[in-house]
Amino acid sequence: PTPLPPTPVPTVTPIAWTTAEDLVSVWKNGDRRQTFTERGTFLSSVPGEFGCAGRFWFEGNRLHTEDTTDKCCSAGWIGIYEVQGVPQDYFIFTLVSDQCVERKKFFRGTWEWVASP
Repeated sequence: PTPLPPTPVPTVTPIAWTTAEDLVSVWKNGDRRQTFTERGTFLSSVPGEFGCAGRFWFEGNRLHTEDTTDKCCSAGWIGIYEVQGVPQDYFIFTLVSDQCVERKKFFRGTWEWVASP
């Protein structure tokens, strides 16, 4: 008998995220974790190393983040990023503007969905 062709795996094209609802979840990137809440707050952490907390919001298609603890970034330094991904799967930050070196390093790479907060 002739073998059947493999079943095609559907591919989902990443889209630009433009609302806080797209981001609200727990995400991981290696040992790094980020939790974005419905209240517009976030917690970024690496177990045993550091944690930052603050607020986030979208203006158009750009995510704005601000560390309100001054632990990772100076007060008033707002990071601006574009976000693309597949909801409840993964996303990637694309740097637009950010003075904070720690946040730029932390945001690199692909973030995978872990759970709803």
